[in-house]
Parts: sequence; C-alpha cells; structure tokens
Amino acid sequence: KQRGIKEIVVNAGDKYDLGEMSVRVLRIHDDSITANRINNSSAVYRFEINGKSLLFLGDLGIEGGRQLLATVDPALIKSDYVQMAHHGQDGVERAVYEAIRPQFAFWCTPSWLWDNKKGRDIRILRVLEQTVITDYFVIASATSSRTSCSPSPLVMNFTALPASSTP
Repeated sequence: KQRGIKEIVVNAGDKYDLGEMSVRVLRIHDDSITANRINNSSAVYRFEINGKSLLFLGDLGIEGGRQLLATVDPALIKSDYVQMAHHGQDGVERAVYEAIRPQFAFWCTPSWLWDNKKGRDIRILRVLEQTVITDYFVIASATSSRTSCSPSPLVMNFTALPASSTP
C-alpha cells in the first residue's frame, strides 16, 4: 500500500462498479498453464461504459486464450473494442478474435512491429478484416522497443462517445 491506496486482489468473475463504468474480471493467472507462463499469466478485463465494451487481453497467449473461450460466457467475451493480445503478435488464436467480434482494435505495439519490420503477424490482421473491424488504433512508440498498454487518453476516449458514434 502506498499513501492510502487500497489494494484489491481480484478473482475471475468479480465485477466492480466505478461510477458510470463497470469492470469485470474475466480471467486471472492460472498455475495449471505452464506453456508461455509469463504471457499466459495475463488477467483479462472487460470495461463497460455508455453502452460500449472494451476487452483488455494483456499479453495473453494461445493457451490462455483457449481457457478464456472454454470458461467465460461468450456474451461477456463479445466486445466493441479490443486491446490486441501480446502487441498483436503471437498472442491468442483466431477463435478468440472471432468470439470478440470487435469493431475497433487497439494495438499497443512498438513502431517497428506495426511497420512489419520484424514480422508482424499478418494473419491476425486478416482475421480482423473478416470481422466487423472498422478502425485500428496504434499506440506505438517510435523511439523505443517497449510499449505499454496502460489506459491512455486515446484508449479511454471511447467513454465519451454516444452509443451510435464512431471515433
């Protein structure tokens, strides 16, 4: 704890109402997944506000994505916006994005990866193009190979949109 900040240990299935926004914890770390252990330890959160939903996949890998599909109600996986797993590269499989069916995708990725200088996973782009994706938002760092998927003004701007608007 720092300066009176309350620490909350979350569990899959938890829901938190934060003013007009709600947050659901869809998945937490599972010790039974030993493949790609660090990335598959990612928690998955679904944010809802103003009739819109945003799914944060973190760095989730294939096994964590399979577990998400097997254990979570498909209605909670379906979301308007998605933060691409593992920077949109070598994360979850196609079936996860098909279940999400997002309109918008947020890529937290270094510029070199988005520009495909070292092999961005083009297969994922093709999957998204076959869904209802209308826009991609790239939150890229031009000067660093490290990126953060922490909520930024760009990511959180969707909260101000009326349900019928697009960014």
